[in-house]
Amino acid sequence: MKPVSLSDYVIALLELLEAEGRELKKHTVKLGYSLGLISLGFTLALIAFGFFLWAIYGLLTHTMSPEMAALTMSGVALIFAFILFGVSKWIRH
Repeated sequence: MKPVSLSDYVIALLELLEAEGRELKKHTVKLGYSLGLISLGFTLALIAFGFFLWAIYGLLTHTMSPEMAALTMSGVALIFAFILFGVSKWIRH
């Protein structure tokens, strides 16, 4: 068995750092793609929710005045917001 010198340890350490750096880069790119897709999905869901509220508003204007329909829809949106805030607080604890 040949003796191990300090330079062998340094070379092994540098190779390990290089391999870990490549893995870090790969996972960072994956994380970036994931965050981008989550942002896109959130934006599309927000737009879809807006169209949903708008459609309900359109249906309500046939049975009540536009002002009351708008007030009703803002109340529904506030209820949804409070539900989401409550769920986020419940998840945090």
